[in-house]
Amino acid sequence: MQKLIYISSIILLIGCQSEKQSDSEIEQQIIEITDDYHKVWETVNMDSVAKYHADDIRYYWHGFKAASSNDEFLKLFKEWMSSTAVWEMEVENYDVQVVAQDIAIIGYNTKSTTTILTNGESYDYGNGALSYVWKKINGDWKIIHIHESALDNKK
Repeated sequence: MQKLIYISSIILLIGCQSEKQSDSEIEQQIIEITDDYHKVWETVNMDSVAKYHADDIRYYWHGFKAASSNDEFLKLFKEWMSSTAVWEMEVENYDVQVVAQDIAIIGYNTKSTTTILTNGESYDYGNGALSYVWKKINGDWKIIHIHESALDNKK
């Protein structure tokens, strides 16, 4: 009987170990989903962007908390982005920290070389840095926290 319990415990342990991902696998997932998130931003469709967020997301933007929920994010960013025809950004220096199997942080530098189009004129948004905290919720990675630095508009 003890041998059966011991063998069952080993099988259970091996099964649990096989489901556990390595940090490098999680890092790659976070980079891929962050790239997907950025592509959705380029559509300027805030409803699609919001699908990547947890309901209780916190969004810190240029020194203040812009949103305390995904509903607040949608209301605010739909207004802010309403005159934006094109959004493009370059991303550099991804840095991923795996905190746990279901939590990771990614930070990076960004440069918007073009294009917020307001009244038909291109606007250079400048340089900055962002951090996202991703959490796996019901099997899907969702952003629970965003921090966007004040941008350096000096050229």
